[in-house]
Amino acid sequence: MPLTDLNHFLVLTKDIEASRRFYIEALGMRDAPRPWAPFPGAWLAIGSQVCLHLAQANDDPAMLHHFGRSPGETLHGSGAVDHIAFFASDLQEFEQRLTQQSIPYRRRSIPKSSLEQIFVTDPDGVTIELNFPADALGSAQGTLSDREYDDLKAALSEAEDPATRYRKIAEVVHEHLRPVLFSINARVGSSMRLQRVYASDEQAYPVGGTKNKEGTYFGETVLLGAQVLRSEGAEAIRQNFDDHERILDLGGMSLLNVPVIADGICIGVLNAVLREPTVLAHQVELMQTLAGVLAPGLQLHSAPAPDSDPA
Repeated sequence: MPLTDLNHFLVLTKDIEASRRFYIEALGMRDAPRPWAPFPGAWLAIGSQVCLHLAQANDDPAMLHHFGRSPGETLHGSGAVDHIAFFASDLQEFEQRLTQQSIPYRRRSIPKSSLEQIFVTDPDGVTIELNFPADALGSAQGTLSDREYDDLKAALSEAEDPATRYRKIAEVVHEHLRPVLFSINARVGSSMRLQRVYASDEQAYPVGGTKNKEGTYFGETVLLGAQVLRSEGAEAIRQNFDDHERILDLGGMSLLNVPVIADGICIGVLNAVLREPTVLAHQVELMQTLAGVLAPGLQLHSAPAPDSDPA
């Protein structure tokens, strides 16, 4: 007979209540009725399907008899299971929930696929994999609708000054990408200098700050090559940015630098410091779209300015 469905999985936990709260509050499961058993435990469900059983990992005689175990075996289980995977919906809501509860997680995208994943561990160290199909990404997907695009272009054309245009771009970035930090740099003439014209955190990165990118990988890639630069993970940030300690202290785990291009020349850069260690394709797409919209309104600065702080 073939298998027909998954019935449930059992987690032997050191603390039933802590595990129960994690699966309910962090992952959105719900309590389910549990029939009588001669040992403590809990059943949890997704919708109407009971899929998780919790039981205390100890040497209670009733529990050992129920599971057919010897003393000490309940702490190790019956084999090595690497992780448990679920499909999920609303990626943005999940990330907000985990962040609000200070639960560490890792996000990953599958190459050549629209699938996004989140990995998190329960109180006993069990790895949980959450899979979000493309139609479950919600506003975290990062792409602009036709209406959003048209509205943004109209808002930029009606803006009375550059600062207003920069704020409009920043509002879209924060709505879709929720970066740790977003900034806009204008290139100083045809030099390798950049001057910051907008920053979401002006205390850490004051507007007007400049930096010479001559002789750097950033300068060669973004300013001369007019190419996107992705710096993924702490080590890449350290290699590409001399202000890496400040970036990491802010909580950044990746950087996305997208050139603003006019007539084939980089005239500025959009910069997003992100919480996740991987830069995703839709994040690049959004930033490139915004760079294209901003290009007519981003002016080259006419005169070099002395270095003032890391840009």
